[in-house]
Amino acid sequence: MALTGTWQATATLMIAERTGKAIRTPARDVLLSHAAIKVGKGFGFGLHETLDRLRATFWPSPLSQQCFILNLAIAQACQFWLCQLFRADSAVGNSANLS
Repeated sequence: MALTGTWQATATLMIAERTGKAIRTPARDVLLSHAAIKVGKGFGFGLHETLDRLRATFWPSPLSQQCFILNLAIAQACQFWLCQLFRADSAVGNSANLS
């Protein structure tokens, strides 16, 4: 949504996302209710909520670390290639001055 240029495109993407969630959630709830029959529906619901909240709490941290590491790797690669480029330019300039 951050890449859209107009509010209409953003509204369309938001509606599509909410529609997708509305389609997924009842199916997930049915699967959970059938899977939780042996352990009890309350326990199954509580376990699902607990895992969902743990994911929401701890997932952003590894994700942000991965983004930082990826950006660091890209920055190091850019720095390497820029250094190689400037070394090549300076080597060409030095050889021309020696002749």
